[in-house]
Amino acid sequence: MKSKKNQSIKVFEVPNNREGQSFIRHLKRYMNKGNYTVKLRGRHHDRVGTARRRGFTLNYNHDIPLKYAERIAVYLECKSNRKYNAKRSKELYNAKDTLATIKSLVNLEV
Repeated sequence: MKSKKNQSIKVFEVPNNREGQSFIRHLKRYMNKGNYTVKLRGRHHDRVGTARRRGFTLNYNHDIPLKYAERIAVYLECKSNRKYNAKRSKELYNAKDTLATIKSLVNLEV
């Protein structure tokens, strides 16, 4: 059985410069936002030393803030279908209710 957890896929690792920032901006602009989200993670060859020099602590994933990163790892994550399914089931419930109302009105007129 597959896990219900959202799955992330590392798609790109881009340099943290104007070109890389432009790429990320364009990716976010043109991607399918209904099904995917973009996660950005800062990467540096000496992340521990950079953290000590800059005076910040590494987070749980040992990522560094993007402004100090040499490279940015770009992950695409599939959004969960739970919200979609909940919305869809509500729409179906409303449609069934509407159909039942119409059916009762038609039966009254006959």
